[in-house]
Parts: sequence; structure tokens; C-alpha cells
Amino acid sequence: MTRNRLKWLITVLVLVLAGASWTVNKFLIDRILQQEKEDVELWAKAIEFNNTNLYSDPQAVLDFVSSELIIKERTRIPMIVVDESDQIVASRFVDPEDQTPEIVEKLRRLNPSIPIQIPAGLEDSTMTTQYVLYGESDYIQLVRFVPLFQLGFVLILLGIGWASYQSIMQSEQSNLWVGMAKEAAHQLGTPISGLYGWLALMKEERSSPYVDEMSQDVDRLKHIAERFNKIGSTPERVPTSLKRELEHALDYMNRRLPKKEASIHLNVDSGTHEALFEAPINRELLQWAFENLMKNALDASQNGGAFQMDILLKPVKSGVQIDFKDYGNGIDKKEWKEVFRPGFSTKKRGWGLGLTLTKRIIEEYHQGTIHVLVSEKGKGTTFRVFLPCD
Repeated sequence: MTRNRLKWLITVLVLVLAGASWTVNKFLIDRILQQEKEDVELWAKAIEFNNTNLYSDPQAVLDFVSSELIIKERTRIPMIVVDESDQIVASRFVDPEDQTPEIVEKLRRLNPSIPIQIPAGLEDSTMTTQYVLYGESDYIQLVRFVPLFQLGFVLILLGIGWASYQSIMQSEQSNLWVGMAKEAAHQLGTPISGLYGWLALMKEERSSPYVDEMSQDVDRLKHIAERFNKIGSTPERVPTSLKRELEHALDYMNRRLPKKEASIHLNVDSGTHEALFEAPINRELLQWAFENLMKNALDASQNGGAFQMDILLKPVKSGVQIDFKDYGNGIDKKEWKEVFRPGFSTKKRGWGLGLTLTKRIIEEYHQGTIHVLVSEKGKGTTFRVFLPCD
């Protein structure tokens, strides 16, 4: 079963559960409402019977109605009796201070009124019509909230399920990253070993003036393989000068910049003690992150024109701060966070993994932070990196 199908299956099951719960509760509420209506009708008929037969056998009627219908509290349903001018003439379970025109309107909106026929007086056989208005018992009001509680419970379950699903997806994605990195390191290992052998022969025969340059690039390939091999493991970190590491990265990048007007400058306060730039880092991984930021800036240079980048390094409270400022195309503000997402890229070629790897190296392996500090279309972007000293 695919992940997408699993996600939809979970969603459908939760919705079915919520729908079934809502239906059952509605059925119960309707049944209780019907029962309460019948109770009120019985009470209304008892009042009507009481008033109609009061003069034939008053005591018997009063005893029966009082003991069985009025005094005995089967269900506490607020009820009032009003005449044709909406004046309250009797009530049950309604406090005297609440017997206002507002309660008449409120009860009339809740349920249909029940008409009863009452004699006009002791000697008058004329019948007048009065109306019984009733509301809902406390029990019904509580039951009405049950579906809301159930819906909230279902939403919590859905949230937990979705969070679990996302966690599984991220874990699988992380495992995929690790697997790809390990495989890349393994694949690079074989040709690197072969190249070292050929270089050894070329050095013995002095067959090429470019042997030293080739040797440096082969060493570089070895370092790249080591970088990939460290992904997914806990890298060793040792206190190192970030100033020296940036200088090494700049030296490597400056020698490989395109043959056009291009430059990368490192700006450091000359009065700052070298020890203030130290932080526990893994050199291989952090240089990889620095180079990715530089390459990303180079790719963002406007229309292949001149490239310039300024790197500002300074110590701050509990760490070291590094700003990578380019003068390229800039990034829309809505994409400031998206640039770190796997697969995000504004280039026609590439997988969009450079900044994702950079963020992982800085935040997961070095407990630092990286974010877009500022960016403006046509003027460039500044990425800010913070690395803790502890």
C-alpha cells in the first residue's frame, strides 16, 4: 500500500467514525426529545383534566395529579403555562425571577407550544385556551455537547495520526539520505583508489606537468567521499578556528571561479583574538556547508555577469556568527524558508539538495542555525550562520 493511499485510508476511517458518532448521538437526542415531549403532554393533559373535573371529585383528582404528576420530579424540564396574551399563569422548574417575556419567547423558539382547554371560571362553562411552553432538561443540554467532545477527540486522534505519519515520512527520508550518501561514498571509493595508482605511476615517470594539480583534485575527491560517509553517523567535532576553515574554503573556491570578474572576500576584525573564532566542528562537513553557500551564491549571480561575495565573520555571545552576502538575483520573501526544502531549486539543472545538506550539517551536526537574513530581488541575499562555541 502506497503512503498516499495509507494517508487517505486513515482520513476516510476517521471521517466515517466521526459521522457514525454524530448519527448515533442525533438519534439518541431525538428519542429523548420525543420522550420529554410526551412527558410534557401528559403533564398538560393532567392539568386540563384537573381543571375540568375539579368540581365532580376534587379531592381524588388533586391527590392523583399532585402525587403522580406534579410533585414527583421525573424529569426536570422547565415549563410554563401562558394565556392567549402570553401572560404566565403557571410554571414548573422556572425560578420566579426568570418568569419574564424573554423566557416565553425563548421556550416558544425551542419547542412547539401545547394548547390546553381551561374553564373560564367556577360558574362559567366557557373554555379558554392556554398554552404550555417547555424547554430542555439539563440532561439533554449535556447530551448535545457529547458530539462536540467526540469530534474533538477524533480531531486529536487525527492530529496524532498525522504527526506520526509525518514522523515516519521524515524518518524514511532521513534513511534515504543516509543510504544515498553511503552509496555515493562507496561508488567514489573505487575510482579514487584507481586514480591514486595511476598518479603514482605518472609521478615515477614524470610524464605530465599537471600531475600535482591532478593529485590535488584526487585528494579532493577523497575528501568528498569522506563527507558523504559521515552523513548519518555522529561526526567527531574538535575545537577549530572558523577563520582558518573559511580561508581554506575561500582558497579552494577562488582557484576555481570562472575566468571572469569574480571574487569572494572574507571580512574579519583584525583586532579580534584568534581564540574567539574557535568552535567545536567537523572540518570535512562544515567546509562542505561553506562551499555549498558559496556555490549557491555563484549560481545566483545575475545573468552570468560579474560575481562578488562578502563573508563577514565575527564572534558573538556564546558563539560565532558568519554572514554570506552575495549580489545576485535575490529571493522572494515567501521562499526564504523554502530554499532549504529538499528539491527546491530555481535552476533548470540540479536536484536542489545543496542548501538542504548545508542546513542539516549546521543545525543537526553542529547545533547551530542558518536562515535568510535579508534578500531583495535584483540586489542579492545574505545567509546568516551561527555556530555555538560549546
